Amino acid sequence: MERIVKFHPAWDKRSSIPDENYGIGSVESMLILMGDKGAVSFLFSTGIYLPNTFDHLKANSNCLNGMGIAVGYHSLKPTFEGEKEEKCDVLKEEKGYCGMGSFTLAQDYFNILVRHGDEFVWTKLEQYYKEIFDV
Repeated sequence: MERIVKFHPAWDKRSSIPDENYGIGSVESMLILMGDKGAVSFLFSTGIYLPNTFDHLKANSNCLNGMGIAVGYHSLKPTFEGEKEEKCDVLKEEKGYCGMGSFTLAQDYFNILVRHGDEFVWTKLEQYYKEIFDV
């Protein structure tokens, strides 16, 4: 199994036009465990923001910490009947069957990461891979 770590930059997409206001986001990281049948991933925010957004967030929010966002799968084959193929930034084939769901599971993984480090998260991802792909 291949372990991959990706980081996506923080953003500031505020706008006075409501339909164009996408807010502020921190650096996000994704831990990906890639195998023969596809991959599983853990996406989380780091709580690292652009310098020009920090004061605004501090004054207007209590959400400056990192948190789990999603634990999901990226499969080369459908995992259930009727599942639709879609673009996938994780799979090398760039298309697959993806489910980026569980926020609750992601928060559990995030708590494990904070308390015990990444090796414990990789172990959880390996268990999740076995569940998803019936290995």
